[in-house]
Amino acid sequence: MNNRIHITDHAVVRYLERIEGVDVHAIRRKLELPFRRSRLLESAAEQLQGAEYKVKSDRMVLVVNGNKVVTCYPK
Repeated sequence: MNNRIHITDHAVVRYLERIEGVDVHAIRRKLELPFRRSRLLESAAEQLQGAEYKVKSDRMVLVVNGNKVVTCYPK
């Protein structure tokens, strides 16, 4: 049996938010920016439901699956 403690992503996010003072909502708004800028993206997202696709912005690439951003990485 492995006695190591597993730290969940939820716990990490709450630590960043509550202990380090990171504004998680501001980060969420930054990740939403490329989608707010274009109605075309909304239309494409509807057509690609269930498919994974990438959205590139000036600083990053967002990986979207259905209607969820599942990860991002630097451009």
